[in-house]
Amino acid sequence: NKPRNDAFVYLLAGKLIMQNKNLICVDGIGKRGTTCKDKSDLIIEYSQLELIIECKRPNSEGALASRTKEARSQIGDRPGIIALDCSSVVRPPGKVIEKESAEIAEQFLSSLLEKKVKPKIERHLRLRPNLLGLILFARAPAMTPIGHSRIVNVSGSPLESRYRPDSIGTWLLIENSNGDYTGVLASIFSA
Repeated sequence: NKPRNDAFVYLLAGKLIMQNKNLICVDGIGKRGTTCKDKSDLIIEYSQLELIIECKRPNSEGALASRTKEARSQIGDRPGIIALDCSSVVRPPGKVIEKESAEIAEQFLSSLLEKKVKPKIERHLRLRPNLLGLILFARAPAMTPIGHSRIVNVSGSPLESRYRPDSIGTWLLIENSNGDYTGVLASIFSA
């Protein structure tokens, strides 16, 4: 749906702003006092390069290729990055991630991106030297323990554990090693 699609664009724009990157346009709206004729999701200036970022939210594993192709065609021959919110692809329907900590839950979510998504879309970078790479994002509900009861059962395990609802998000960068701009993607998103 449009609000969720827009939310991903704005989440990525916020991340770039927090990292002090020169964000020129968001959804065709230029920064203070400027106009932007380009309707790309995001445009940033980096080392005198104007980079296009096209954001997509595939709703299933089957939609990964078509949404990636769509973003690739929107970028055209300009230097660009494809950003995908893969939450719907990796999140188990009707389930939450239950892990020992938020960090372990984030590692689990990141490994799902690495295993389920990366192999299916990485080929879109080949023969496209203008693409800097792919940004993969996923968010999933999780339950993380915040404490255990002092009462233990016969085996010594806590009788009860208390959990906190959590929202786990992770980012995965896939650099185009055959591209014209090797190393730029990582330097843009380094903290």
